[in-house]
Amino acid sequence: MQTLHEKGVPIDIISLFQQLGGNDLVYLTQLSAVTPTTANFAYHAKIVRDTFNKRKKHTIATTYLNEPSDDNEMALREALLLDDEDEEDAQERGFLEVGPKIIEKIYEEGSARKSTMSTGYIHLDRVLGGLEHEDLIIVAARPSVGKTAFALNVGFNVANCEEGAVSIFSAEMSKEKITYRLLSNMMAMDASVWKDPYNRLSVEDKDRALRAFTHISKLPLNIVAKAGPNVLDVEKEIIRNKKEYPDLKQLIVIDYLGLMSSVGKYERHDLKIGAITGTLKGLAVKYQVCIVLLSQLSRGVENRQDKRPMLSDIRDSGNIEQDADKVAFLYRDDYYERNSELSGIIEIIVAKNRDGTTGTVNLAFMKKFSKFNSLAVN
Repeated sequence: MQTLHEKGVPIDIISLFQQLGGNDLVYLTQLSAVTPTTANFAYHAKIVRDTFNKRKKHTIATTYLNEPSDDNEMALREALLLDDEDEEDAQERGFLEVGPKIIEKIYEEGSARKSTMSTGYIHLDRVLGGLEHEDLIIVAARPSVGKTAFALNVGFNVANCEEGAVSIFSAEMSKEKITYRLLSNMMAMDASVWKDPYNRLSVEDKDRALRAFTHISKLPLNIVAKAGPNVLDVEKEIIRNKKEYPDLKQLIVIDYLGLMSSVGKYERHDLKIGAITGTLKGLAVKYQVCIVLLSQLSRGVENRQDKRPMLSDIRDSGNIEQDADKVAFLYRDDYYERNSELSGIIEIIVAKNRDGTTGTVNLAFMKKFSKFNSLAVN
């Protein structure tokens, strides 16, 4: 074959047969039958590449098992997170790739909505710009203000409108308790009844609860109740959703940052937080999803006369503020003043919006129902 190539002769069974002096025709015929054609070259090259990557990961994992050091753990983490190169990674580095998307947004009506999901609250959408893929959104508040209830409301609204698949990571509440909150929301039912639903629900309410649960179970809404979830758990859930709901946008809600565990060890807590938020932002961009991350506020807010939160009130605020595309605070005046004239009103303070405006939107908060409603605006 090399001789034929040097002579510029096309290589096939006939030319090889002649070059070999009229010998081995049966062998050459059998050989051609079992040799992949160039038509499937890319597929067979992928098999070789995938096998190489699997063996590489196996080697790194074996090294970690034999010597579980921090460096080997980080190498294993990177190997597991690193996707095998595919055709999508070989995109042009110039601007032509994004041209069709830009033209579509300029000329096609409603194209902006294709990359966003509604929170379910029109005035909040106007300020926040909706829930856009690639965004890491921080929602922060003091304990018991209502951030978990707010996140559940937004997640339910997205799934209920079939705008996106939603996964909610809960490190504090079981799936059962979250389900009860969703039922209270749908039925406008006091959450306390679920402590003894058999005796406290009427026959009609039990029937309503069953219908509401059936509705919830059919939504693209999943609860991941796990203590100390890490970024690998989040990535695995994103991949699952992409396979299960390939035609839907995706929203990931994490409750909350302070209860997330790290992959690897860090000398300081702020470095750990920075690694988590940085990786979550990377996942949002990589998989084109929106991630809403709940966070606690420091006690410093309690020492001011005006207790409305500021960016500096977020715990480990430097890293979080840097990685977040949008930051929203929840504030209730009746949290501090029981007899406040603004009882039942919660302020959603959008303090950072990388691609939009900032501002405050008021919602009605019915705490016993875990429910948020829009308010009329003049």
